[in-house]
Amino acid sequence: PVLLRDTVSSISNQKIDYELIIVDDCSAIPVTGFKGHKVIRNESRLGEANSINIIYRECNTKYLTIVSDDDPQPSNWLAPLLQFAEQNPHFLVYFPRTHVRVDNEEYPLSTMPYSKRRLLGLLQMHMFAGCLLNVDLLRSKGVSELRKSVEYPSDFLQWLELAYIGSFVFVPTSTAFWWKRNHQMSNTIPRDIKYRLFLINVGQFVKNHPYRFQLIREGITFFRALRHIVEINPKYKTNQSTLTLMNRFCEARLFFER
Repeated sequence: PVLLRDTVSSISNQKIDYELIIVDDCSAIPVTGFKGHKVIRNESRLGEANSINIIYRECNTKYLTIVSDDDPQPSNWLAPLLQFAEQNPHFLVYFPRTHVRVDNEEYPLSTMPYSKRRLLGLLQMHMFAGCLLNVDLLRSKGVSELRKSVEYPSDFLQWLELAYIGSFVFVPTSTAFWWKRNHQMSNTIPRDIKYRLFLINVGQFVKNHPYRFQLIREGITFFRALRHIVEINPKYKTNQSTLTLMNRFCEARLFFER
């Protein structure tokens, strides 16, 4: 509750007109005390993807941004994004600089230049949280849900999916925070399971991508290198099933399985 209040307070400090929707995913202590904001409580746990889709369906604004309940944002975040979007309305996603926050430390998250034709250009994109989405464009393309529910979600998969629909643009005058906290779910998933789920999901998302052949070629190189690191470095504990998946990815078969 404390982190949620800090996050809502940081949004209130943005110098723009906004609508705030809070989705309470059936928490043990119901979310209350946010007068003037819409609070939607799920009757059962639906997970992050379904909660994001609820926000997408319920929002009545031209643009949308998704922020976790434990990610308070700086004051120079939304206004520059919105100003740029109004001047350049043909983009699908407007993404800010991302600064990682760990306790009292802060450092910028370095990324490669965005390109929907390059695997690493999507793999090393900024965090999805804090980006501004063009809702009008999404709905004009017939997008009914913003995020698919998969066993191991990741921002990379979200970028892959959005790359089907439109283009992204970097807005250097805006900065968003990504807070790394010990309670985050991704920190509790064993590395081996992460590898397996990630590879499965990548295969499912990329096999019908309009630039799949370019992505596959780069993916083969990338995962061959990753496989080599896993095989020779004892600190990366994995098992044979994960290596098998990496091999199949490298052979590009995952993309064409039905």
